[in-house]
Amino acid sequence: MINMILMEIDELLEYLRIGTNGLMVFLVFILLIVVGVSNLKKEIGLECKKGFSRFFVVVLVFLMFSTVFDFGFSLTNKILSNQVDWRDPYSISYFYNTIRMIWGITFGLGFLNKLIAFLLLFISIEIYLFKRKTKGKFIILGIVLLGGTFIITLVKIALYYSIGGIGSAITNLTVGVLTSLNYIILAIVIRILLKKTAKENESLKVYTKSISIGVLFLFNLHSIVQIFQDVRIFISYMFDSYDFYEYVDLLNLISYGLFFLSSLLFIIGIIVLSVGAIKTMSTPLNFSRKKGEKGIQRKSINTCSECGAPISPGVEFCTNCGKKN
Repeated sequence: MINMILMEIDELLEYLRIGTNGLMVFLVFILLIVVGVSNLKKEIGLECKKGFSRFFVVVLVFLMFSTVFDFGFSLTNKILSNQVDWRDPYSISYFYNTIRMIWGITFGLGFLNKLIAFLLLFISIEIYLFKRKTKGKFIILGIVLLGGTFIITLVKIALYYSIGGIGSAITNLTVGVLTSLNYIILAIVIRILLKKTAKENESLKVYTKSISIGVLFLFNLHSIVQIFQDVRIFISYMFDSYDFYEYVDLLNLISYGLFFLSSLLFIIGIIVLSVGAIKTMSTPLNFSRKKGEKGIQRKSINTCSECGAPISPGVEFCTNCGKKN
């Protein structure tokens, strides 16, 4: 009875997963329109620029293609996982090879588009938000780590069918964990450099805070959840190997829970990053430590509301006109 209930819940959650992937496509499309329209219509000051936000529109384009292919992958994966009758001429078994080819293509293109989107995001952050203060070191780190992710994923695909068994399971786990760690490292570096950027000018905190939070959700927390998901997949393989089938449905429920959490973190991250990209348009990007220090000094010195003379912190009466402040 309990197993029947778990199977029904499992089936429902699988359809919800496909629906969630479709919702993410719609969300990224809406964000693309919002950021794109903001770039066209938003009036900005003389010292403000649209460089990063325009670059971010391109990032959203590739991210939208990635979510479209992820949706196609989840849909074909559901079709392939269904029980088929090979004797039925109307069964999907007759189109199995075609569907499997589509499944592989959608996985590859989804991964590739996401990799390009994140690489473009890191390049734009380096150029427009760091103002090359890292002298290109950050983007070199980004290219090395993302390039490494691409290579080890190709190795994973090549080894998946050639070695099989426990070797394939260990390869999947290793590649998944290393990929997530690459994104975590890049996200930590971005947040540290954004914090240093904000210190150069008080006005820069307007967007650095939003982008830092977005990076936290999209790369740090999302990657940590993905590591748990990779570990869960490895445990499922081990349970299947030792015939612990009674735990399969429970592990599937855990998997769906991790997926929905991962999707939620992705949604929050991309929304907050979009807000940060829009804020960069109305923020004077004056990267100057001297201007930042002057801004802090001006902020610490009060002025008299009556005559406008400067008043030192802690002084109750104006030394110029005597008015109480």
